[in-house]
Amino acid sequence: MAWLQLRINTSSEYAESIGDMLTANGSQAVTYVDAKDTPMYEPKPGEVLLWPDTQVVGLFEADADMKGILQRLGKAKVLG
Repeated sequence: MAWLQLRINTSSEYAESIGDMLTANGSQAVTYVDAKDTPMYEPKPGEVLLWPDTQVVGLFEADADMKGILQRLGKAKVLG
C-alpha cells in the first residue's frame, strides 16, 4: 500500500492541535519530530515535551484528499 506524508513545521504551541487536526482528517499516524537540532532530555512522569521547533508528520493513505485537508487546516487556523 502506498502512503503520503504531510510534514508541517510549527512551534510547540501549535503542534498538538495540528496533530489532532491531522488525525481528525484521516491521518493513520502522527509523529512529532525535532525540526532543528535541539536536545530534549527525559521528561518527568506524565510530562509531554515538544521541541520549540517541531515538525508534525501525518501519514495518509495514497488516495487521501490532500488539497481538502490543507484547506481545512488553513480554515481552522492551527498553522500559527
